[in-house]
Order: sequence, then C-alpha cells, then structure tokens
Amino acid sequence: MTIDTRPEAKDILPLPTSQATPSRANSDAAYLPSLEVDAFLIPPICREMADQLGSTALAPVAQALASAARRGCAMGGFLGLGPASGCTTATLSTALLLADRGKRVLLVDAADNAALTSLLGLDLEHGWDTARDQSLRELVIRSLEDRFDLLPKSTLPAPNKSRPGSVSETQGRPAHPLWRRLAELTSHYAFILIDLGSEAAERRASQRVPEGNGEAAAAPRRTADETDLAAACDVLFFLRDARRGREAHLAQPPSPSPTTRPRTYIIENFAPGA
Repeated sequence: MTIDTRPEAKDILPLPTSQATPSRANSDAAYLPSLEVDAFLIPPICREMADQLGSTALAPVAQALASAARRGCAMGGFLGLGPASGCTTATLSTALLLADRGKRVLLVDAADNAALTSLLGLDLEHGWDTARDQSLRELVIRSLEDRFDLLPKSTLPAPNKSRPGSVSETQGRPAHPLWRRLAELTSHYAFILIDLGSEAAERRASQRVPEGNGEAAAAPRRTADETDLAAACDVLFFLRDARRGREAHLAQPPSPSPTTRPRTYIIENFAPGA
C-alpha cells in the first residue's frame, strides 16, 4: 500500500476517535517513567502535520497501527529509503497524532545518528544504547505537555559509544539490543513507534532485493531475524522522498521477507521541509 502525504488526497478515512485502547496497554495505568520534562522541542512542521493532516494524509498510518493494536500493543517501525526522506518527521508526527487522540505512545530512537533524540532538543550522554544493563523503564522520558514518552539514544558521537560485540564472527551478528528488551514496556502502551533511520533501510533493500530481480531474497531458516529490529514490528512504514520527482523512484522499497511478520507500507513524502 502506498500512502500519499499530500493534503488533497481523497481516498482516506479518519481514524475513529472512539477506538478503545487495548486492554494490555491499560494493565499498568499507574506506570510513571522516572524521568519527566515539561515539554519536548517539537518542530513546527511535525505539529502542523499532526494538526492539518491527521484526518487525511496521516490517517492511513494511524489506521494501520490501530488495526495491529487490536491484538495488544502495536509496534510500528519507520524506515527511510535514502537520506533526508522524512523518516524522523513522520515518526514524530504520527506520535503527536495518536497522543492527541488520547493514546498511550512510546517513541523509540533506534536510528544510527540518534536523530529523534536530537530533534526533540535533547543532548544526552546515556541512552538505551549505552546503558544496556539498566532497565528500559528507568531510561524512558515523559513529556507532560506533549503526552507521549521517549526511549532516547545517546547523542554522543558514535566512536564514544562503541562496545565489543557479545557474539563472535563465527556465530554471526549479535541480536539487536532492543529485540527482546522492548517486551518489558509493551504492557504500558497502546503504540510503540520506532525511528529506524535511513541507512538501515538502504542496507535492507540491498539484502532483500537482488539486483535485477524484483523477488525477495531468500532469508535464513529461522523464526525471525533478531539482528533486525524492523522484524520485531507489527507494521513497517518505508519513507520515500517524492519531492525530487523521478529521483524518488531510484530507491525502490524492498519486498517483504517471507520469514518476517510486519505488514509493510510505503509513505510517499510530498511535504516541503519534512
């Protein structure tokens, strides 16, 4: 499915505001993160998108997540097909829209460059990536004004965050640090939205779609690829920059792997400055 971000798009229905929050997300109504801020630094473009496109261009995004949330907490991943595709902007705008509808939302910064944490005005030495022995509950930051939570990533330069791998090369790549750890937070939220960045999407496209062949590449025989956080998501949105005309079609989205579960969507980004 392709999602058109132009406000004049007509084939879109609004997300029902009466939809009940999944019972699992209400299992711990008293949950309070240990860290709070009055407000995050929300870019105006994100607030405008949530306010003006909530019942049009962003509605299919919310609907796809809401459909997955009927089974419990829905995890949605956002990946950019190329640099400056609007991945972080779309993730944050969707979080604002869902929070405005009274949903309990957690944003997770999983991009290589910690773009989401920086965009929200935070400069942090420690995040989930540097405090791996600490409970994620102790790292979550709640914005009282914005009414959503953030699991941040350290904004220090990457060399300062390096850490020896826990699995040898003969054993393959280690599992993503968040693959199983996010489970401790799913009972507290209706939606967990993950900014996966852009570089990961480019690597994924080259891995899953062989050159000159539109079919998905054969995946290893395993229940799920735990090195790939995107495979843990219920819904996966690929962001494609449609503002440069035909150039946008050079980066084609990968075909879904038969061994991973996310329902995949393409978001065509027409928003200026996003």
